[in-house]
Amino acid sequence: MIGEKDIYDYSYYSVAWSPLEDRAVLSLRADAEKPMQVLWVFDPSMLGGIIITDDTEYTYNSPQWDPWGSALLFQQFKLKGQYKPEVGLWQEGTNQSVILTEGILPQWLP
Repeated sequence: MIGEKDIYDYSYYSVAWSPLEDRAVLSLRADAEKPMQVLWVFDPSMLGGIIITDDTEYTYNSPQWDPWGSALLFQQFKLKGQYKPEVGLWQEGTNQSVILTEGILPQWLP
């Protein structure tokens, strides 16, 4: 999907398709030298988008869209130190995500 000569081809992880047709989120390693993963919200037809999480101390995965495609839940945990997974939230129109609680594998309730 991304392309044969993709510079990040070595390191894709979680993907979640939005209820909106022009949006998806992908967890990937943006730097081959670092173990962290970032979350990239992008338009699959244009491959343009924004990185919504990129703290080098953390890794991010398991993204889940809300039913309207305007917010994401995700899991994050620190790469060093005590294992304490957290659930984060990103909402469309914001530049930062927020931590909601400790936990793993977040899901939206019906």
